[in-house]
Amino acid sequence: MAKARLPVLLFLAACAAALSVFVLFSSGFLRWAAVSTALLIFGFGLGLFWRQLRFPGYVVQGKQGTSAPDFSADLLATTINEMREGLLVIDAEMRVLASNRVAQHLLSNVETQINSRRLTELTRNPAIYDAFLDGVRGTAYGGPDLSARNLSVLAQLRQLERQGVIPVCKLPISATGNIVSGRIAAEYLLRGASSFQIHTFFQLPSGEYAMKTGGKTARALLELYFHPAEGLLAWLLHLRRLFDWPVEWNIKQMADFCMEPANNVWAEPASAMN
Repeated sequence: MAKARLPVLLFLAACAAALSVFVLFSSGFLRWAAVSTALLIFGFGLGLFWRQLRFPGYVVQGKQGTSAPDFSADLLATTINEMREGLLVIDAEMRVLASNRVAQHLLSNVETQINSRRLTELTRNPAIYDAFLDGVRGTAYGGPDLSARNLSVLAQLRQLERQGVIPVCKLPISATGNIVSGRIAAEYLLRGASSFQIHTFFQLPSGEYAMKTGGKTARALLELYFHPAEGLLAWLLHLRRLFDWPVEWNIKQMADFCMEPANNVWAEPASAMN
């Protein structure tokens, strides 16, 4: 960056020198104009030089800049352990490189440290293994494929809990993946999710929403909540009648009901919304 600015500084210095010579051989208004211009150029050059000293790594966005901060292992561990969701980082050989406390709690059947161990040593669930394997292979998921896989994994988790194969996971689940309607959110709710992460649906072209005025956030929320066939409120009313839930129950209480094995929400693989 310093090399790129050197020609500019040399050019400004040459201009200032030329104007200084002109001042010596001029008088009156021309002299004052030359002095003012020389001072302006000098000030501009001094500003560039000072900026280079203060911010040596500053670059225009999009170009190469300074290296990223060196985050310590302790900072990384603290950050991921604050997450409510389980986190596993694996390499190409399906060996765990890093994990947080939630993931270690979910894999409570493993008595020793899970880091540096292969995924096959930690779980025998083929759906979980296949999901990680597809990620290693570079398979990308989106849309209905993503929600179908996520819902399938959560459904198998609940079935294993009901069968007593694994202990019941009481940790909050935040659902993500193709939540483009209240109905999809309700599907995640039936598998124990008590909150929902939505991104893509808020980024659709304005013409894709039924509401034709207002911002995208308002248009998206109106459709997610109030659509007569696909809205969240319509499906919550349906589920409340289906399971005889109290009127005052909130989403968290509904999710707790769905994840409780004794309630037999997942006695069958098919969706309880049918």
